[in-house]
Amino acid sequence: MSENTKTTTAKKLMLQWGTDGDTTIRVNLDNPVDTPDGEAISLAMESIVSANVLQDSKGNDAALVKSAVLRETTVTEEVLF
Repeated sequence: MSENTKTTTAKKLMLQWGTDGDTTIRVNLDNPVDTPDGEAISLAMESIVSANVLQDSKGNDAALVKSAVLRETTVTEEVLF
């Protein structure tokens, strides 16, 4: 790699719930802990459903946990001039 090249890595935790109105609620968290615990995330998401504290923009309550995905993206930039 030349000195004009820069590489960065970013992580994002993407959470999804289904609603009682047949829509999806998405919450993205930048820079999560290095080794997220899938079981703890699942329990936290279930707690959010049980507590009725999350709604979509139409007022539909989160009714079920759909997924939690950890995405890591690496970007390499080379300055040309």
